[in-house]
Amino acid sequence: MNEKTVKEYSNGEISVIWKPDLCIHSGECVQNSPKVFNPDEKPWIKPHNSDSKQIMETVDKCPTGALSYRIEKAGLEKPEEQKPTFKIKIETMKGGPFIVPTAGVELFDSDGEMQELEGKTFSLCRCGASGNKPFCDGSHSDIDFEG
Repeated sequence: MNEKTVKEYSNGEISVIWKPDLCIHSGECVQNSPKVFNPDEKPWIKPHNSDSKQIMETVDKCPTGALSYRIEKAGLEKPEEQKPTFKIKIETMKGGPFIVPTAGVELFDSDGEMQELEGKTFSLCRCGASGNKPFCDGSHSDIDFEG
């Protein structure tokens, strides 16, 4: 898809905005609001099938920002956001991993187990070749990763 593709679906109160190129198909939307988000149907987003506040809560759980919304109806309020009290700086190493500071970060594996983080920083694989995912093991050098 063209990286500028944007689709909108409205129920009159809110418009759900989908940017397909950002979507990693994690399924958060489908799990949280299956009546609204159904990839087996066309259109796959049907905001008329739920209340706008529920849709906003679901969209706010999108891990990539592929889903967002615009409030169309006066008086409808966005749910209160929990904003972090500090920022975390993540660096991208040219041809290598993401460098992440350990301070303030909890990393959970795909089984929900918290990973023990040591030192001031840790490195997350970007190339996909690491034998120690999600951590980098230097395999990017072996495959000439250029990301």
